[in-house]
This record gives sequence, C-alpha cells and structure tokens, in this order.
Amino acid sequence: MSSIAVLGTAHPHVVQVAQEIHGIPGAKLIGVYDEDPARLKESAGQLKTPAFSDLDKLLVLRPKVALVGAVPCDRAMLAERALRAGTSVLVDKPLALSDDHLEKVKRAARETGKRAMVLYPYRGHPLVRAARRALMEGRIGKLVRVFAAGPHKVNASIRPAWFWHPDQNGGIFEDIGSHHIDICCWMANQSPTWVSAIEGNFDQPNHPQFRDFGQALMRFDSGVMAHVEVDWLNPTSMRNFGDTRFWLLGTKGKIELRLGDENYGHIWTDKVAGEVLAGEGPDMGQWTNQLIENLLNDRPVEIEQEEIWRTSAATLMVQRSVGS
Repeated sequence: MSSIAVLGTAHPHVVQVAQEIHGIPGAKLIGVYDEDPARLKESAGQLKTPAFSDLDKLLVLRPKVALVGAVPCDRAMLAERALRAGTSVLVDKPLALSDDHLEKVKRAARETGKRAMVLYPYRGHPLVRAARRALMEGRIGKLVRVFAAGPHKVNASIRPAWFWHPDQNGGIFEDIGSHHIDICCWMANQSPTWVSAIEGNFDQPNHPQFRDFGQALMRFDSGVMAHVEVDWLNPTSMRNFGDTRFWLLGTKGKIELRLGDENYGHIWTDKVAGEVLAGEGPDMGQWTNQLIENLLNDRPVEIEQEEIWRTSAATLMVQRSVGS
C-alpha cells in the first residue's frame, strides 16, 4: 500500500486532488494536517481520513507522497519538512514566495534524493500537449513568441483573508501567473534571462494591496519572447472560473488554444489553414493521478525536477520585477 498525506488545505485544489486518488492502484490516504482547526475538521471530513494537528505525528508515519496545499507563504516550509522526513511532495502552486525559501526546498530535495513537484495541470491538458508536439516537430518553424493569458473569476465573497495579501498569497504572478510562466518556459525550453512586469488594482478598492491585473514580458537566450497576461476580472456570466488562452507564433505558422467555456485548438502553417488540433493523452485529472502514481512508485515523471526549479525561479523573478 502506497501512503499519501495532505499537508495544509487552505486552497481547495489539494482537497480535489486528494479526493481522486482512489483511482491510483494501491494508494491510500493516511491523514491530513492543517494548523487551522476549522479547516482541519472540514477537510478531514471531506476526505474521510484522520486529522492531525501535529505535523510531526503525521510525518512519522512515513507517507510516500505529501500533497501540500497550505497558505502559499507556508508551502515551502511544509515541503522542506516533508522532504527531510523522507517524503516526496506535490505542491499546489506556488512552491515558494522567496528565493531563500526556494533554495531551502532545493537543498532538501538534493540532500534526501526525494522529489519536489508542483501542480502545473496545464502540462497535462491534451490540447497543450498537442500544441507542444506540433512545435517540437517544427510544424510552425522556429518559435518566436508565446502569449499566455489567464483570466480568472475573483469570487470575492468566498475568498479567505490570506488571499488578499501579497505577503501571504505571493501576488498575481506567483498565484495564477505561475501556470502561464511555466508554459512559456516549457515551450521555449529555457529559463528567461530578462523579465519586466506591471500590475494594478482596478476593481478591489477594499483590498488596496491586492492586484487584479498583471502583464509580464520575458526574453530567453534563444531570442524567443513571451507575454503573460493574468487577471481576476473574468465575467461572472462565464460558466468556467477561467478563460485560458495560449498563442504560439513561429517563423512558419502559429497555434491558438482556448480552454474555458470553449475548448479548441487550431494550427496554421504554410500548408494548412486552421487545422483542428486533436488533443493528446489523458485528461488533466488522469494526468495528475499518473504523476502521483509515478511518485509513489519511484518512477520517472513527465516534469523534470529542473523544470520545477526553473519555473519557480522565473516566477519569483517576474513578481520581483513589478514596478522596477
């Protein structure tokens, strides 16, 4: 039996992932930890698993994998504690809110030989995978630019207090922007060497520290450029919380994806116009389960460890560049 623990449940993503592990052969949820008694009671009930208010008492059970979904400012600490206890981790984004915290997680992973993964589900989206394959096959020529947009609904009435404070949430690029920064780095297959970002608060006067719109530019060594745009202004009339877009521009064509109320992908090349991209692989939920199963069984995973460090460092660089 491969045991899994949940460390922190401040964000519902981690509970949703934990609820689906029944689809992983041999996986068993052995407990959930949270420093907040109300969250702990609720999540333990949702997951039907023992509740632990003492982190060490859960880690001493030696779970094989820990799913980390605490308040963002606490995730790196919990990941480091789990790694030091001999447990690989899958952390809801972002992994760390400072270079120092990121370095501590990197050191713990390096010294223990355990893996520190971050949940970047767009890596597992069938259309995103199809777009990258087309890019790698040279169908649109040499990559010139990646444009990634991530509009989200803010759902202000249900947000906890930590959501509105950058010292706890990390800021708009650390939060939703990290997904899109990861895709840009993945498509370019590099870390950015130059970044510049701006952000603003347009619709949250009661939360002056919060930023609900942001744009970032990145340049890579190869000359590839990237543009990330994220916001918390998605209209409430939309069925989905998000309306994600990805555009890849190459020297011989382009690819466009939309993931939200409408889901589609098209490719234009010198030979075809608007060809429909067929998605590749399982859906995002199945892809995440496969990632966890591979961690449980000490098998290779699709995301390289260095790619996790690359995106985490790039995200910190972008957030830090705001206003500079």
